[in-house]
Amino acid sequence: MKMEKQDIFRQVKIRIEESESKLRSAVLEAEASRDSESKSSAGDKHETSRAMAQIEIENLQVQLQRVLENKSILDKMRLDEDMIHGQLGALIVTDSGTYFLSIGLGPVEITGGSVVYAVSPQSPIGTMLMGKIKGDSVLLNGKKITLTEVV
Repeated sequence: MKMEKQDIFRQVKIRIEESESKLRSAVLEAEASRDSESKSSAGDKHETSRAMAQIEIENLQVQLQRVLENKSILDKMRLDEDMIHGQLGALIVTDSGTYFLSIGLGPVEITGGSVVYAVSPQSPIGTMLMGKIKGDSVLLNGKKITLTEVV
């Protein structure tokens, strides 16, 4: 299971790095568009276009900041420790799915086609799994879920 945990972590890290790269490129493109718009337009149309481009840049920068915060969380995770309860970095196998307490990315496909859910400890399911040990149960949407393994 430890090998699988490393694989899951790697897949989560790859997705975050891809998001960061895409957002950085989008910010650069939006800045270039804004700057070229300011050279070729005049009057109210110019100001409106420039303002809209600036809003887009700010929205992209907010998204990029969230991605960087998630990347920082991943960088602080300790995967070399054996975990006996739900905590950041724990891989929790239940009778209804497998959860990786890390950052909220949702389903992550790993080698072999298995799906693991990368969830934040602050998410509803993450909050329920925090501190739980093998054999504990939680109630999710009216369904009892039993932890069968914590790694």
